[in-house]
Amino acid sequence: MANYLLCHLQICIAMAALAVHVPVEDWGGGGIVNWLSDEMNSQQDFIPSFLELLTVLPQVHTCLASYGLLSYTLLFPCR
Repeated sequence: MANYLLCHLQICIAMAALAVHVPVEDWGGGGIVNWLSDEMNSQQDFIPSFLELLTVLPQVHTCLASYGLLSYTLLFPCR
């Protein structure tokens, strides 16, 4: 079980790292958060994974931003 949880966390970190490098427009209008919301509504079995990704996403963004490793700094579209 511990290996599963570690693998799950690593996948979430990888997805979060990808999310902060992909332009908002490429997530289908509304950025990663709206994409996650749509996916949670359509695939409810994966809600725990999506929630973990939402927890990891800001941590990865902050870490990458602190090292200047982001191609852009906005995860969410400006309103």
